[in-house]
Amino acid sequence: MSEVSLLLKNIAKEIGKDEKIVQPFINILEDNFYDTIESIKDLKTEDYEKWKFPKRISDLIIQKIQETLQGKPQQGQQSVQSNVQQQQTQQSNQVVTQQSEMVSEPSKQELIVQKLQDLQKSISTTQRYIDLLNFVKKIISNIAANPKEQKFRRIKQSNQHFQINFLPNKEALEFMYLNNFKLDEEGIFLADQDLDIETLNLSIINIDNALIEATPSNFNPYQTYTSGNEVLCARNLAQKEGFVNYYEELQKLKAKRLQVMSQPVSDRKTRVFIQNQNQSRQMEMQNEEVEENQLLREFSDQLKKMIQNLDKQQFSSKSKQEYEKLLKDPVYTKSLIRIKFPQNVILEGNFSPMETIKHVIDFVALNLENPEVPFYLFQSPPRQVFDKRFHQKTLDEMGCLPGAVFYFAIDNDPEFQKKFYLKTEFKQYL
Repeated sequence: MSEVSLLLKNIAKEIGKDEKIVQPFINILEDNFYDTIESIKDLKTEDYEKWKFPKRISDLIIQKIQETLQGKPQQGQQSVQSNVQQQQTQQSNQVVTQQSEMVSEPSKQELIVQKLQDLQKSISTTQRYIDLLNFVKKIISNIAANPKEQKFRRIKQSNQHFQINFLPNKEALEFMYLNNFKLDEEGIFLADQDLDIETLNLSIINIDNALIEATPSNFNPYQTYTSGNEVLCARNLAQKEGFVNYYEELQKLKAKRLQVMSQPVSDRKTRVFIQNQNQSRQMEMQNEEVEENQLLREFSDQLKKMIQNLDKQQFSSKSKQEYEKLLKDPVYTKSLIRIKFPQNVILEGNFSPMETIKHVIDFVALNLENPEVPFYLFQSPPRQVFDKRFHQKTLDEMGCLPGAVFYFAIDNDPEFQKKFYLKTEFKQYL
């Protein structure tokens, strides 16, 4: 236990609080390498405020440090001397140490396995260990399956599961750190720049292996167990009977669909024309012939085989239902977007299904005579303005496949219906 940890826990006892209440603040200090009295003696009140320490705790920390330093005036000097000696020792062995690290540096796989072993040793019961593994696996699996969903990437300290699984267990937190999670005053989170799907999948595989190893040898797949074992029971039973693991198949199918639908559009095929006056307000999208490509053909063949295998399976689950639905959903490699301007002028272009509303807005701006005009796009009916909340939504997420009609608009312009906003060169095509 570090000096800082001991100090804060003593403060908690002094004010009549449980030691667990100061653990997040201990973690913040230690994560920033403040683990000794010497290292935090120069911290000010504003430093603790920045980390959102309670005022009473920060005041007591500063008070206790002053009392400690007054009682040991030479402590700082001794600490410095000790550090100098340590540095000299380290420098004298620097070459040997570096060579040793190069040879013995563990791989990510080895680190994950070792941390799972440490985690098992730190937990008193097998059942508790299994429950914790299932909880961690659920967090990581949700992120791996839905990498764009921010809601899966943060676990708040106020969350009951965080308090049960992470607050009292340093090894569990360190396992999350291996997956690039970070700790702040609100809890743990995984930032966009730290997202590593390969590491997450590697952790899932090793957690599965750890679950199998942790299961008692007399495990009965037909017996009812608590929540931690029910997942394992279904998995083992499915494997025994030759059923498909639909969760894994679902992830593969999603990944393949994403690969097909993420192909970039090489040509926007920009077109400007006048809408026929006899057409309804919402233009009926033409059934554009889908361009054949090798990736799409391969995926179509794969879908046929999956559907054939599906008929042979009887194992039902939520993943299977989603899997069945996804198999039947059409796969598009492009989305035809039409933007309606005043005087029934239509601007048309092709987009990848994985491109966003912001890409469409940029496309419109690129084709305006004055790109700085304060325009916006909306869909109707019902009227839905594409403000900043929608800018990062993909056309697939917005249901704009195989195409959609958007409307160009500018507020507070009495001449709006009379103006031609597109580039002048387009007039020759009308």
